[in-house]
Amino acid sequence: MERRRLLARAYVGVVLGIVVAIQVTYFDRGVVPGDASVYLAAGERLNAGHPLYELSPGDRPADINSRYWRIPLVSPPPIAVVWRPLALFGEAGVYGWWLAQVAALLASLALLLRRRPVMTATALLVLAVPFVYEFAVGNVNSFILLALLVSWRAATGARMGVAGSVTTLAATVKVTPAMVVWWTLAAGGRAALPAIVGTVAVALAVSLVGAGVDNHLAYVAALTGGAVDYSPLSLPGMLRFLGAPEPLFRAVLPAVWLGAPILIWRLRRRPARAFQVAVVAMIAASPAVSINWFVFLLALLAPAAWPYPSHGPSEAPTPTRR
Repeated sequence: MERRRLLARAYVGVVLGIVVAIQVTYFDRGVVPGDASVYLAAGERLNAGHPLYELSPGDRPADINSRYWRIPLVSPPPIAVVWRPLALFGEAGVYGWWLAQVAALLASLALLLRRRPVMTATALLVLAVPFVYEFAVGNVNSFILLALLVSWRAATGARMGVAGSVTTLAATVKVTPAMVVWWTLAAGGRAALPAIVGTVAVALAVSLVGAGVDNHLAYVAALTGGAVDYSPLSLPGMLRFLGAPEPLFRAVLPAVWLGAPILIWRLRRRPARAFQVAVVAMIAASPAVSINWFVFLLALLAPAAWPYPSHGPSEAPTPTRR
């Protein structure tokens, strides 16, 4: 047993060493948290009273790729509202956010390594490139990954309200975590509903006050008007690359949005499988997938790290009489 434990520790150490080496090599270009800079520019536009989804004279330049996105921000307005106070600090806000994002990513990894070291190390080795990219880019995905683990852990402790609130907050800044919000409803039923409704109400109110109605309507118009095309790593983008006919790759996202919730509901009595379907559907349902999105797959280990109790998610186990 002791030898097996030592071998496991050595394996984890080797994997961590490999990932650190890749990270150090990647940082030869310097630390450039590009996504955090996008959020900074969005916060600055709101602070200046400028439209959020288009550039005005004097705005910070945006990295717009006319092939895949034609708006300076592809996230919903709440992320820009969060950045309004951070934008007052300029570049210092970018690196403060980056450090917080790194802390969230490392916290997720540490939680999983503590519970399932070999399994987590193997997953990290497979996902080394997405992990390294996420570590450096300053994206909100690190916080969402931690939210996924927190929500699963809360659900195993019959705290479906916490799970619902955490996943709802994640969905306000990235949309597709709505799949996991639906999982909390399917698995927890009425126990999760009040927390979800309350969190939506508060988040929407804050977002409307911070960004205004016009920017919310502009976001919907941008998504429905073709301002965001399929990225190469999105499911329709990969199908298009493989030569699938246009009706097929254009139908795949609606199919995911319709089919995944049905599958999650049918698996509601098997919450671990339903949760894993929701996590995969988060990625499959987006038209704008980047390589760092695949760090979400680490959340697939949560059911192994914290097994679901035999009693239901919204009921406590019956105490044993002595």
